[in-house]
Amino acid sequence: MFAYLMFDYPDLLEEWLDACSQAELRRVAAIADPVLMPIVLTADDIAFRTGLLFSPEWLCRHWVPRLKRLVDAWHAVILSVSFTRTATCGALWMIWWQPESMDLTRSRW
Repeated sequence: MFAYLMFDYPDLLEEWLDACSQAELRRVAAIADPVLMPIVLTADDIAFRTGLLFSPEWLCRHWVPRLKRLVDAWHAVILSVSFTRTATCGALWMIWWQPESMDLTRSRW
């Protein structure tokens, strides 16, 4: 379903991604407690052991900004936030922390 929306109804997919992102931000606001949660782990299915499920361009445009908003929301309350999926996603941290340091169109995943 996601792939169908991605290609045939990108505007609808964008609305759905925004709604999911807003729901997650509301959840953070409701449950974040640095005493009970000294560290937070976020995760998403964006890769498989052979590489990314989405193009780097799509991730940079649609997914990374939402992840950044989520981690910023956690960081506003809790100091330590981690993201995980697979080892192939390690380069995504570089995009987020130092986007100018990595040309995703030429990266080997």
